[in-house]
Amino acid sequence: MEIKSYLIPAEIKVQSYEQYQWGNYIKRFTASEFPDLEGVQLAILGIGESRNSHDNNGCSKAPDALREHLYKLSAIAGIKIAYIGNLIP
Repeated sequence: MEIKSYLIPAEIKVQSYEQYQWGNYIKRFTASEFPDLEGVQLAILGIGESRNSHDNNGCSKAPDALREHLYKLSAIAGIKIAYIGNLIP
C-alpha cells in the first residue's frame, strides 16, 4: 500500500506567492499528484489531532493554519521541503 493512501492532500487557500516565499518552493501533495521526494531534505506531515485537548477547541485544524503561515515565510536557499499532506483521522 502506498503512503498516500493514509494522507489527505493539502488544501491551499492562497494560490499566489511572492518569488521569495516558501509557497513557491515547497513541493506539496495535491488532489492531482503526490510530490516526488527525491532530494527532499525535510518532509512535513500534518496530524490534526484533538483527543484529550480539553478547552482547546479547534486544535485539530493546526496543520492547515501552520501550513498557511509557513508558505508566506521567506525561503532559505538550498533547502528542499515537501508537504506530504495531513494524516487521515
